[in-house]
Amino acid sequence: CADPFPRQAASLVAAPVVLFTGLETDEAALATRTVKKLGGKVVKEWKAAVTHVVTSNKCGPNPRRGEGRFSRRLCGRTIKYCQAVLHGQWIVAAEWIAESNQLGYLVKEDSFEMEGDFTTMDQASGRGAGGPRAGRTSMQKLFATTTFVLLGHFNKPTKAEMAKLLQYGGASVCEELTESRHPGAARPPVVLSQQMPVSDELISACVSRGCLPPIESIVIMECISHYQLWPLEKAIAAVTPS
Repeated sequence: CADPFPRQAASLVAAPVVLFTGLETDEAALATRTVKKLGGKVVKEWKAAVTHVVTSNKCGPNPRRGEGRFSRRLCGRTIKYCQAVLHGQWIVAAEWIAESNQLGYLVKEDSFEMEGDFTTMDQASGRGAGGPRAGRTSMQKLFATTTFVLLGHFNKPTKAEMAKLLQYGGASVCEELTESRHPGAARPPVVLSQQMPVSDELISACVSRGCLPPIESIVIMECISHYQLWPLEKAIAAVTPS
Protein backbone atom coordinates (compact mmCIF):
# COMPACT_ATOMS: atom_id res chain seq x y z
CA CYS A 1 0.00 0.00 0.00
CA ALA A 2 1.05 3.62 -0.45
CA ASP A 3 3.21 5.15 2.25
CA PRO A 4 0.95 7.48 4.33
CA PHE A 5 3.99 9.60 5.17
CA PRO A 6 5.67 10.38 1.80
CA ARG A 7 8.97 12.25 1.70
CA GLN A 8 8.64 16.00 1.97
CA ALA A 9 10.55 19.18 1.22
CA ALA A 10 12.35 20.95 4.07
CA SER A 11 10.46 22.56 6.95
CA LEU A 12 10.15 26.33 6.82
CA VAL A 13 10.73 26.61 10.59
CA ALA A 14 14.34 27.71 10.98
CA ALA A 15 14.79 27.08 14.73
CA PRO A 16 12.16 24.60 15.93
CA VAL A 17 11.28 24.24 19.60
CA VAL A 18 9.90 20.73 20.03
CA LEU A 19 7.77 19.18 22.77
CA PHE A 20 6.88 15.49 23.01
CA THR A 21 3.64 14.01 24.30
CA GLY A 22 2.65 10.36 24.50
CA LEU A 23 6.03 8.99 23.33
CA GLU A 24 7.73 5.98 24.90
CA THR A 25 10.96 6.73 26.80
CA ASP A 26 13.27 5.19 24.20
CA GLU A 27 11.30 6.81 21.37
CA ALA A 28 11.58 10.23 23.04
CA ALA A 29 15.33 9.75 23.62
CA LEU A 30 15.95 8.99 19.93
CA ALA A 31 13.72 11.88 18.87
CA THR A 32 15.59 14.24 21.19
CA ARG A 33 18.93 13.32 19.64
CA THR A 34 17.50 13.79 16.15
CA VAL A 35 16.00 17.21 16.85
CA LYS A 36 19.21 18.49 18.43
CA LYS A 37 21.33 17.06 15.62
CA LEU A 38 19.18 18.86 13.05
CA GLY A 39 19.36 22.24 14.77
CA GLY A 40 16.27 22.21 16.96
CA LYS A 41 15.64 22.48 20.68
CA VAL A 42 13.64 20.09 22.88
CA VAL A 43 11.65 21.29 25.91
CA LYS A 44 9.89 19.22 28.58
CA GLU A 45 7.01 21.58 29.37
CA TRP A 46 4.61 23.37 27.08
CA LYS A 47 5.14 27.09 26.43
CA ALA A 48 4.07 29.57 23.81
CA ALA A 49 7.49 29.41 22.13
CA VAL A 50 6.95 25.75 21.15
CA THR A 51 6.75 25.34 17.38
CA HIS A 52 6.06 21.59 17.16
CA VAL A 53 4.36 19.04 19.39
CA VAL A 54 5.40 15.52 18.40
CA THR A 55 2.96 12.85 19.49
CA SER A 56 2.39 9.13 19.29
CA ASN A 57 -0.43 7.57 17.30
CA LYS A 58 -0.13 4.19 19.05
CA CYS A 59 -2.96 4.63 21.56
CA GLY A 60 -6.37 4.04 20.09
CA PRO A 61 -8.59 1.34 18.56
CA ASN A 62 -7.35 -2.21 18.95
CA PRO A 63 -7.04 -4.04 15.59
CA ARG A 64 -7.41 -7.39 17.40
CA ARG A 65 -10.92 -6.36 18.38
CA GLY A 66 -11.80 -5.32 14.85
CA GLU A 67 -11.18 -1.66 15.57
CA GLY A 68 -8.43 -1.14 13.04
CA ARG A 69 -10.25 1.22 10.69
CA PHE A 70 -8.82 4.52 11.82
CA SER A 71 -6.42 7.12 10.50
CA ARG A 72 -2.75 6.78 11.42
CA ARG A 73 -2.78 10.49 12.12
CA LEU A 74 -4.78 10.38 15.36
CA CYS A 75 -3.43 10.75 18.89
CA GLY A 76 -4.47 11.02 22.52
CA ARG A 77 -6.16 14.21 23.71
CA THR A 78 -3.51 15.23 26.23
CA ILE A 79 -3.26 18.64 27.87
CA LYS A 80 -0.16 19.37 25.77
CA TYR A 81 -2.13 18.47 22.65
CA CYS A 82 -4.94 20.85 23.62
CA GLN A 83 -2.48 23.64 24.39
CA ALA A 84 -0.88 23.22 20.98
CA VAL A 85 -4.25 23.25 19.19
CA LEU A 86 -5.25 26.48 20.93
CA HIS A 87 -1.92 28.14 20.09
CA GLY A 88 -1.84 27.00 16.48
CA GLN A 89 1.37 25.01 16.83
CA TRP A 90 2.29 22.12 14.56
CA ILE A 91 1.10 18.78 15.96
CA VAL A 92 2.85 16.02 14.07
CA ALA A 93 3.27 12.25 14.23
CA ALA A 94 6.54 10.77 15.46
CA GLU A 95 7.20 9.68 11.87
CA TRP A 96 8.09 13.31 11.17
CA ILE A 97 11.17 12.81 13.35
CA ALA A 98 12.00 9.45 11.77
CA GLU A 99 11.76 10.83 8.23
CA SER A 100 13.83 13.87 9.16
CA ASN A 101 16.48 11.66 10.74
CA GLN A 102 16.67 9.52 7.60
CA LEU A 103 16.99 12.49 5.24
CA GLY A 104 19.29 14.55 7.45
CA TYR A 105 17.07 17.63 7.72
CA LEU A 106 13.71 18.57 9.25
CA VAL A 107 11.14 17.86 6.57
CA LYS A 108 7.97 19.74 5.72
CA GLU A 109 5.25 19.00 8.25
CA ASP A 110 2.01 18.88 6.23
CA SER A 111 1.94 15.14 5.51
CA PHE A 112 2.67 14.34 9.16
CA GLU A 113 0.17 16.71 10.77
CA MET A 114 -2.29 14.94 13.06
CA GLU A 115 -5.92 14.92 11.92
CA GLY A 116 -7.25 14.94 15.46
CA ASP A 117 -7.59 12.81 18.57
CA PHE A 118 -9.03 9.37 19.23
CA THR A 119 -11.68 10.79 21.59
CA THR A 120 -13.51 12.61 18.80
CA MET A 121 -12.67 10.20 15.97
CA ASP A 122 -15.52 9.73 13.51
CA GLN A 123 -16.62 6.15 14.10
CA ALA A 124 -17.75 5.62 10.51
CA SER A 125 -14.70 6.95 8.68
CA GLY A 126 -12.03 6.63 11.37
CA ARG A 127 -10.92 10.19 10.65
CA GLY A 128 -10.09 12.97 13.07
CA ALA A 129 -12.09 16.10 13.88
CA GLY A 130 -9.51 18.43 12.32
CA GLY A 131 -8.62 20.48 15.38
CA PRO A 132 -4.84 20.73 14.81
CA ARG A 133 -5.06 22.19 11.31
CA ALA A 134 -8.05 24.39 12.15
CA GLY A 135 -6.25 25.83 15.17
CA ARG A 136 -3.06 26.36 13.19
CA THR A 137 -4.77 28.23 10.36
CA SER A 138 -7.37 30.18 12.34
CA MET A 139 -7.05 33.93 12.60
CA GLN A 140 -9.16 34.12 15.77
CA LYS A 141 -8.88 32.71 19.29
CA LEU A 142 -11.44 29.96 19.86
CA PHE A 143 -13.00 31.38 23.05
CA ALA A 144 -12.42 35.07 22.34
CA THR A 145 -14.75 37.51 24.15
CA THR A 146 -16.29 34.79 26.37
CA THR A 147 -16.26 34.72 30.18
CA PHE A 148 -16.29 31.34 31.93
CA VAL A 149 -16.98 30.59 35.59
CA LEU A 150 -15.43 27.38 36.98
CA LEU A 151 -17.46 25.98 39.88
CA GLY A 152 -16.67 23.04 42.15
CA HIS A 153 -13.94 20.40 41.96
CA PHE A 154 -12.25 19.64 38.64
CA ASN A 155 -10.24 16.55 37.73
CA LYS A 156 -8.74 15.55 34.37
CA PRO A 157 -8.28 18.33 33.55
CA THR A 158 -7.85 20.05 36.89
CA LYS A 159 -9.41 23.45 37.49
CA ALA A 160 -6.03 25.12 36.97
CA GLU A 161 -5.49 23.26 33.69
CA MET A 162 -8.99 24.10 32.47
CA ALA A 163 -8.51 27.77 33.37
CA LYS A 164 -5.25 27.88 31.42
CA LEU A 165 -6.80 26.24 28.37
CA LEU A 166 -9.66 28.73 28.37
CA GLN A 167 -7.26 31.65 28.74
CA TYR A 168 -5.05 30.31 25.93
CA GLY A 169 -8.23 30.30 23.86
CA GLY A 170 -8.82 33.99 24.56
CA ALA A 171 -11.42 33.70 27.34
CA SER A 172 -11.73 35.41 30.71
CA VAL A 173 -11.99 33.01 33.68
CA CYS A 174 -13.57 33.43 37.14
CA GLU A 175 -14.02 31.02 40.04
CA GLU A 176 -17.17 32.61 41.44
CA LEU A 177 -20.47 33.68 39.97
CA THR A 178 -20.20 37.11 38.42
CA GLU A 179 -22.23 39.42 36.25
CA SER A 180 -19.14 40.89 34.63
CA ARG A 181 -18.55 40.00 31.01
CA HIS A 182 -15.53 39.84 28.77
CA PRO A 183 -15.28 43.12 26.78
CA GLY A 184 -17.32 42.65 23.63
CA ALA A 185 -18.98 39.48 24.96
CA ALA A 186 -21.90 38.23 22.90
CA ARG A 187 -23.33 36.11 25.73
CA PRO A 188 -23.58 36.08 29.55
CA PRO A 189 -20.85 34.29 31.54
CA VAL A 190 -20.80 30.53 30.93
CA VAL A 191 -20.69 28.39 34.07
CA LEU A 192 -18.72 25.13 33.82
CA SER A 193 -18.94 22.19 36.22
CA GLN A 194 -17.68 18.61 36.32
CA GLN A 195 -20.30 17.69 38.92
CA MET A 196 -23.45 17.03 36.93
CA PRO A 197 -26.38 17.18 37.32
CA VAL A 198 -26.35 20.38 39.36
CA SER A 199 -28.98 21.42 41.88
CA ASP A 200 -31.93 23.66 41.12
CA GLU A 201 -30.54 26.06 43.73
CA LEU A 202 -27.29 26.43 41.80
CA ILE A 203 -29.15 26.97 38.55
CA SER A 204 -31.24 29.70 40.20
CA ALA A 205 -28.10 31.30 41.67
CA CYS A 206 -26.46 31.36 38.25
CA VAL A 207 -29.45 32.91 36.54
CA SER A 208 -29.98 35.49 39.30
CA ARG A 209 -26.39 36.68 38.84
CA GLY A 210 -26.74 37.04 35.09
CA CYS A 211 -24.94 33.79 34.21
CA LEU A 212 -26.11 30.95 32.03
CA PRO A 213 -27.16 27.69 33.77
CA PRO A 214 -24.16 25.35 34.30
CA ILE A 215 -22.97 23.07 31.52
CA GLU A 216 -20.59 20.12 31.70
CA SER A 217 -16.95 21.12 31.31
CA ILE A 218 -16.17 18.28 28.88
CA VAL A 219 -17.84 20.47 26.24
CA ILE A 220 -14.73 22.68 26.27
CA MET A 221 -12.52 19.72 25.36
CA GLU A 222 -14.88 18.88 22.50
CA CYS A 223 -14.61 22.46 21.22
CA ILE A 224 -10.82 22.21 21.27
CA SER A 225 -10.86 18.86 19.44
CA HIS A 226 -12.87 20.39 16.60
CA TYR A 227 -11.57 23.95 17.03
CA GLN A 228 -15.18 25.00 16.69
CA LEU A 229 -17.75 26.45 19.07
CA TRP A 230 -20.73 24.34 18.04
CA PRO A 231 -20.38 21.90 20.99
CA LEU A 232 -20.57 24.89 23.35
CA GLU A 233 -23.45 26.49 21.45
CA LYS A 234 -25.33 23.18 21.50
CA ALA A 235 -24.80 22.77 25.26
CA ILE A 236 -25.89 26.35 25.94
CA ALA A 237 -29.03 25.89 23.85
CA ALA A 238 -29.88 22.75 25.84
CA VAL A 239 -29.86 24.58 29.21
CA THR A 240 -31.30 27.91 28.10
CA PRO A 241 -35.04 28.29 28.80
CA SER A 242 -37.05 28.72 25.61
